[in-house]
Amino acid sequence: MDSTVVAALIGAGAAFLALTGTAWVASAQLAHDRRERAKDRALQSKRDRLFDGIAAANAAIRTVTALANPNVDVATTSAKFNEATSALSAAGSVASLEVVTRGKDLVGSVGRVFLVGLAKRRETEKVSDYAAWATFVDWTITQQLALQPTYALLLAAVRRDLGIDDSSDAAVFDAIRVDAQQLAASMDEAADILGTGHR
Repeated sequence: MDSTVVAALIGAGAAFLALTGTAWVASAQLAHDRRERAKDRALQSKRDRLFDGIAAANAAIRTVTALANPNVDVATTSAKFNEATSALSAAGSVASLEVVTRGKDLVGSVGRVFLVGLAKRRETEKVSDYAAWATFVDWTITQQLALQPTYALLLAAVRRDLGIDDSSDAAVFDAIRVDAQQLAASMDEAADILGTGHR
Protein backbone atom coordinates (compact mmCIF):
# COMPACT_ATOMS: atom_id res chain seq x y z
CA MET A 1 0.00 0.00 0.00
CA ASP A 2 1.24 3.36 -0.95
CA SER A 3 2.38 5.56 1.96
CA THR A 4 0.16 8.35 0.68
CA VAL A 5 -2.88 6.10 0.91
CA VAL A 6 -1.89 4.97 4.40
CA ALA A 7 -1.43 8.57 5.49
CA ALA A 8 -4.82 9.48 4.01
CA LEU A 9 -6.47 6.56 5.83
CA ILE A 10 -4.82 7.54 9.09
CA GLY A 11 -5.89 11.16 8.57
CA ALA A 12 -9.47 10.09 7.78
CA GLY A 13 -9.53 7.85 10.85
CA ALA A 14 -8.24 10.67 13.04
CA ALA A 15 -10.82 13.05 11.58
CA PHE A 16 -13.54 10.46 12.18
CA LEU A 17 -12.41 9.99 15.79
CA ALA A 18 -12.23 13.75 16.32
CA LEU A 19 -15.71 14.21 14.87
CA THR A 20 -17.11 11.32 16.89
CA GLY A 21 -15.48 12.63 20.06
CA THR A 22 -16.74 16.14 19.41
CA ALA A 23 -20.24 14.85 18.70
CA TRP A 24 -20.17 12.77 21.87
CA VAL A 25 -18.97 15.74 23.96
CA ALA A 26 -21.61 17.99 22.36
CA SER A 27 -24.30 15.40 22.97
CA ALA A 28 -23.24 15.00 26.60
CA GLN A 29 -23.20 18.78 27.04
CA LEU A 30 -26.68 19.08 25.53
CA ALA A 31 -27.97 16.36 27.85
CA HIS A 32 -26.36 18.12 30.81
CA ASP A 33 -27.91 21.44 29.74
CA ARG A 34 -31.35 19.80 29.46
CA ARG A 35 -30.99 18.36 32.98
CA GLU A 36 -29.90 21.75 34.35
CA ARG A 37 -32.83 23.52 32.64
CA ALA A 38 -35.20 20.89 34.08
CA LYS A 39 -33.73 21.49 37.56
CA ASP A 40 -34.09 25.26 37.09
CA ARG A 41 -37.72 24.86 36.01
CA ALA A 42 -38.42 22.61 39.00
CA LEU A 43 -36.76 25.10 41.37
CA GLN A 44 -38.71 28.00 39.85
CA SER A 45 -41.92 26.00 40.18
CA LYS A 46 -41.08 25.31 43.83
CA ARG A 47 -40.40 29.01 44.44
CA ASP A 48 -43.67 29.97 42.79
CA ARG A 49 -45.64 27.44 44.86
CA LEU A 50 -43.96 28.55 48.09
CA PHE A 51 -44.60 32.24 47.32
CA ASP A 52 -48.22 31.37 46.56
CA GLY A 53 -48.34 29.56 49.90
CA ILE A 54 -47.11 32.63 51.78
CA ALA A 55 -49.67 34.79 49.95
CA ALA A 56 -52.35 32.26 50.92
CA ALA A 57 -51.23 32.37 54.57
CA ASN A 58 -51.64 36.15 54.54
CA ALA A 59 -55.04 35.83 52.87
CA ALA A 60 -56.20 33.36 55.53
CA ILE A 61 -55.13 35.72 58.31
CA ARG A 62 -56.88 38.66 56.60
CA THR A 63 -60.17 36.76 56.61
CA VAL A 64 -60.24 37.09 60.38
CA THR A 65 -60.24 40.89 60.21
CA ALA A 66 -62.65 40.82 57.27
CA LEU A 67 -65.22 39.28 59.60
CA ALA A 68 -65.29 42.56 61.52
CA ASN A 69 -66.39 44.52 58.47
CA PRO A 70 -70.20 44.68 58.51
CA ASN A 71 -70.19 45.38 54.75
CA VAL A 72 -68.44 42.09 53.95
CA ASP A 73 -70.61 39.02 53.52
CA VAL A 74 -69.77 36.09 55.83
CA ALA A 75 -70.21 33.54 53.03
CA THR A 76 -67.72 35.41 50.86
CA THR A 77 -65.23 35.63 53.72
CA SER A 78 -65.65 31.92 54.48
CA ALA A 79 -65.04 31.07 50.81
CA LYS A 80 -61.87 33.18 50.85
CA PHE A 81 -60.73 31.43 54.02
CA ASN A 82 -61.27 28.02 52.41
CA GLU A 83 -59.47 29.07 49.20
CA ALA A 84 -56.53 30.41 51.21
CA THR A 85 -56.14 27.29 53.33
CA SER A 86 -56.39 25.09 50.23
CA ALA A 87 -53.70 27.11 48.46
CA LEU A 88 -51.49 26.92 51.53
CA SER A 89 -51.93 23.15 51.64
CA ALA A 90 -51.09 22.87 47.93
CA ALA A 91 -47.83 24.73 48.51
CA GLY A 92 -46.87 21.94 50.89
CA SER A 93 -46.56 19.56 47.95
CA VAL A 94 -43.15 21.04 47.07
CA ALA A 95 -42.01 22.09 50.53
CA SER A 96 -39.89 20.54 53.23
CA LEU A 97 -41.60 18.73 56.08
CA GLU A 98 -40.76 21.69 58.31
CA VAL A 99 -42.74 24.02 56.04
CA VAL A 100 -45.61 21.53 55.86
CA THR A 101 -45.73 21.22 59.65
CA ARG A 102 -45.57 24.96 60.20
CA GLY A 103 -48.19 25.55 57.52
CA LYS A 104 -50.45 23.04 59.25
CA ASP A 105 -49.88 24.83 62.57
CA LEU A 106 -50.82 28.17 61.02
CA VAL A 107 -53.95 26.76 59.36
CA GLY A 108 -54.98 25.23 62.68
CA SER A 109 -54.42 28.48 64.58
CA VAL A 110 -56.16 30.65 61.99
CA GLY A 111 -58.98 28.11 61.69
CA ARG A 112 -59.68 28.21 65.42
CA VAL A 113 -59.65 32.02 65.45
CA PHE A 114 -61.85 32.13 62.34
CA LEU A 115 -64.47 29.83 63.91
CA VAL A 116 -64.59 31.93 67.08
CA GLY A 117 -64.73 35.03 64.89
CA LEU A 118 -67.76 33.64 63.05
CA ALA A 119 -69.57 33.22 66.37
CA LYS A 120 -68.54 36.70 67.51
CA ARG A 121 -69.71 38.14 64.19
CA ARG A 122 -73.14 36.55 64.66
CA GLU A 123 -73.43 38.01 68.16
CA THR A 124 -72.23 41.43 66.96
CA GLU A 125 -74.83 41.44 64.18
CA LYS A 126 -77.56 40.81 66.77
CA VAL A 127 -76.52 43.85 68.82
CA SER A 128 -75.58 45.87 65.75
CA ASP A 129 -74.35 49.06 67.38
CA TYR A 130 -71.09 50.92 66.93
CA ALA A 131 -69.61 49.86 70.27
CA ALA A 132 -70.21 46.18 69.55
CA TRP A 133 -68.55 46.42 66.13
CA ALA A 134 -65.63 48.41 67.59
CA THR A 135 -65.13 45.76 70.26
CA PHE A 136 -65.20 43.06 67.57
CA VAL A 137 -62.64 44.97 65.49
CA ASP A 138 -60.37 45.19 68.55
CA TRP A 139 -60.72 41.44 69.07
CA THR A 140 -59.79 40.67 65.44
CA ILE A 141 -56.73 42.90 65.61
CA THR A 142 -55.66 41.28 68.86
CA GLN A 143 -56.04 37.86 67.24
CA GLN A 144 -54.05 38.94 64.21
CA LEU A 145 -51.23 40.07 66.50
CA ALA A 146 -51.41 36.74 68.33
CA LEU A 147 -50.98 34.90 65.00
CA GLN A 148 -47.71 36.73 64.20
CA PRO A 149 -45.36 34.19 65.84
CA THR A 150 -46.97 31.23 64.07
CA TYR A 151 -46.85 33.08 60.73
CA ALA A 152 -43.20 34.05 61.37
CA LEU A 153 -42.27 30.40 61.97
CA LEU A 154 -43.83 29.45 58.62
CA LEU A 155 -42.16 32.34 56.79
CA ALA A 156 -38.76 31.47 58.30
CA ALA A 157 -39.12 27.83 57.20
CA VAL A 158 -40.09 28.89 53.66
CA ARG A 159 -37.09 31.23 53.50
CA ARG A 160 -34.82 28.36 54.56
CA ASP A 161 -36.39 26.11 51.89
CA LEU A 162 -35.48 28.77 49.34
CA GLY A 163 -31.93 29.14 50.68
CA ILE A 164 -32.38 32.77 51.79
CA ASP A 165 -29.84 34.05 54.33
CA ASP A 166 -30.86 35.46 57.72
CA SER A 167 -33.80 33.09 58.03
CA SER A 168 -33.65 32.08 61.66
CA ASP A 169 -37.00 31.98 63.42
CA ALA A 170 -36.00 34.86 65.71
CA ALA A 171 -34.64 37.07 62.89
CA VAL A 172 -37.77 36.65 60.79
CA PHE A 173 -40.09 37.30 63.73
CA ASP A 174 -38.16 40.45 64.66
CA ALA A 175 -38.40 41.63 61.03
CA ILE A 176 -42.18 41.20 60.70
CA ARG A 177 -43.36 41.95 64.24
CA VAL A 178 -45.97 44.69 64.42
CA ASP A 179 -45.46 47.15 67.26
CA ALA A 180 -48.62 46.55 69.31
CA GLN A 181 -48.18 49.77 71.31
CA GLN A 182 -48.00 51.88 68.15
CA LEU A 183 -51.03 50.09 66.79
CA ALA A 184 -53.00 50.73 69.99
CA ALA A 185 -51.98 54.40 69.93
CA SER A 186 -53.16 54.67 66.30
CA MET A 187 -56.48 53.06 67.20
CA ASP A 188 -56.93 55.51 70.07
CA GLU A 189 -56.14 58.42 67.77
CA ALA A 190 -58.63 57.17 65.18
CA ALA A 191 -61.31 56.83 67.87
CA ASP A 192 -60.61 60.40 69.01
CA ILE A 193 -60.86 61.69 65.43
CA LEU A 194 -64.17 59.90 64.98
CA GLY A 195 -65.35 61.16 68.35
CA THR A 196 -66.22 57.67 69.47
CA GLY A 197 -63.78 57.45 72.34
CA HIS A 198 -64.47 53.73 72.48
CA ARG A 199 -60.97 52.79 73.56
